[in-house]
Amino acid sequence: MFDYIKGTIAAIGENYLVVDKEGIGIRLFMNQRSLHSLQEEEEVKLYTHLVVREDDLYLNAFLSEEEREMYLLLGTVSGIGPKLALNILNGMEASSIQRAILTEDSNFLTQAPGVGKKTAQRMILELKDPLKKKGFVFPEEGDTLPLKEPDHPVVEALLSLGYQEREARQMTLGIDKTLGLADQIKAALKNR
Repeated sequence: MFDYIKGTIAAIGENYLVVDKEGIGIRLFMNQRSLHSLQEEEEVKLYTHLVVREDDLYLNAFLSEEEREMYLLLGTVSGIGPKLALNILNGMEASSIQRAILTEDSNFLTQAPGVGKKTAQRMILELKDPLKKKGFVFPEEGDTLPLKEPDHPVVEALLSLGYQEREARQMTLGIDKTLGLADQIKAALKNR
């Protein structure tokens, strides 16, 4: 129904934010990790997913299409509903979850809030093939930015130029990390 919402952040709560879109306040639920990266009065574009329940209707929001895609995939696993999927993304990045699933690292997945050993194994069993079909390529070690480094300055610069997170990370593959920041950004832009 709604693909994304673009507007100004009017308020931030514990697990939600309100985006002002031309005088209409839209409440969007979001994981706390993402919420902490936002500030009131900031202009944002958030990707959404409408959750319809028998007695409730609400929007979940995500900073990137990749994060929303991972959320939707998590929701296909038996035993994982919208709230648990959002909670899992609260504990780790989408790219880290993808890597753990493709390498069958159930121990890493159990570090996510609300995920036990059985749920982690179900995630691997049910999501490994869909991730491969979606074209997620598992990069060789050393060819990519560390997954635990979401605020890498080159990626941040590319994001501020309007690139999506997945595209920005792909553009940084193979660049010389010993170069200065400006030269690394130029090299990444040549990798488009």
